[in-house]
Amino acid sequence: MRTMVAGSGPLRRIAARGIDEALVLVIQVAFLVPAVVLSSTEGADHRREQLAVTAFCLLFMGWFVGVCYEVSSNHLAGTPGKRQMQLRVFAAGTRDVLPLHASIVRWALVNGAQPLVWCAVGVVVVDSTPVRATLAGLTAASLLWRAVLLVSVVRSGGATGLHDRLVGSHVVAALPHETAAAASDETEMVAGAAH
Repeated sequence: MRTMVAGSGPLRRIAARGIDEALVLVIQVAFLVPAVVLSSTEGADHRREQLAVTAFCLLFMGWFVGVCYEVSSNHLAGTPGKRQMQLRVFAAGTRDVLPLHASIVRWALVNGAQPLVWCAVGVVVVDSTPVRATLAGLTAASLLWRAVLLVSVVRSGGATGLHDRLVGSHVVAALPHETAAAASDETEMVAGAAH
């Protein structure tokens, strides 16, 4: 078995999650703004229903793009936030990338019930007060779950949060050759885009 590199640290993991949350938020807001505009547009009842369906589809696409971002990034050993903070996500006890099914489960545990999505659906699509109250409860529950995950990461020193233990993953500091390879790939992409 290869030697694990220590030093993932809770602050680095929190910073990495913050970067990822910001990126996913930008992606989702790009879909959310048109959905809000469409849903608030006045019109005939049949047009209102069409706009509500379109708004819901936009919300779903924003959520789906966020899912693809997280799952594919975890399957590739780390999200852009983790890569920026020189962290990698691997299968527990190894430096092997997380299998796709484990990446999906990890996403579901970390981000499955995104607060922004629940809020947006409640504001944009639903006119019923009881349904909005239910969605507000789901938003609160998802925020509470995220707090539980945060505490578990901090208590573990940043190496293995509750979600990591449940899915069989761990977060470790990137090895020098991993960060050099990532920097080289980024340099080649920038140079290729400039030509």
